[in-house]
Amino acid sequence: QKRQERLEKKKKNGNNQEISRCNKSIEVADEKKDEDTAKEDEKVIITKKKKLELPSVTPEGIPYKYKTGIATLRSSSHRVKYSLDHRTVNDATSTFLPEELCKEHSLSYSMEKYDFHQKIVELLQSCSPDLVGSFRTLNGDASGSTAAPKLDNFVVPIKSLTRKCQKGKVEAAQQYLSDKIASDEKFLGLFDRFLEEIVLPHFKQRLQSVGAAKPDEAITFYYQRPPTLRIQPGPARAFVKAH
Repeated sequence: QKRQERLEKKKKNGNNQEISRCNKSIEVADEKKDEDTAKEDEKVIITKKKKLELPSVTPEGIPYKYKTGIATLRSSSHRVKYSLDHRTVNDATSTFLPEELCKEHSLSYSMEKYDFHQKIVELLQSCSPDLVGSFRTLNGDASGSTAAPKLDNFVVPIKSLTRKCQKGKVEAAQQYLSDKIASDEKFLGLFDRFLEEIVLPHFKQRLQSVGAAKPDEAITFYYQRPPTLRIQPGPARAFVKAH
């Protein structure tokens, strides 16, 4: 009987010790949890402090109309990623432009004879207003009709500058505009004449002036056709450097 009493007492003490160990474990776990919670709160505070507040107006004080999306709607749905590793040039047979011709250069031409502004306006007027945009008038008329539309008054839908993964339709708008440019024979005809009558003869003269071409030498030129039309509406937060 005494032996049984000793066993029961020992068992009781063991249970008390186990309960005590459990309580200590719970206390340690609670302390760790509080510590982790404090760290998480600290992370949130740090994140909030690091988050930059985007400006709501331009440096000139004009409110941004386009606060999200990409900067430009263009008539080309490709992405240009050039790598020098893919360059296969034979220096012995290739001809590079002289350094004098690798600098920014301007030329003059008749804007009445080569009226790109009017051709672009006509092209944009034929586009879907929901995908590409429409012209606004200074009196706020929502119809978009005006006697002399200006490119400065062309409005691009915000969704047409937002990618599909962000519930936008920039990819569809780019493809639509690309098809429009490629099928506009009047615009392409003007573009061809401008290159053949103004740009390429002028460029050939410059090549001759630096001794890169002979006066009676026939030169074959290649140019991108159709050209890429870029529409950069604003005021917008996103921007693209001149290139």
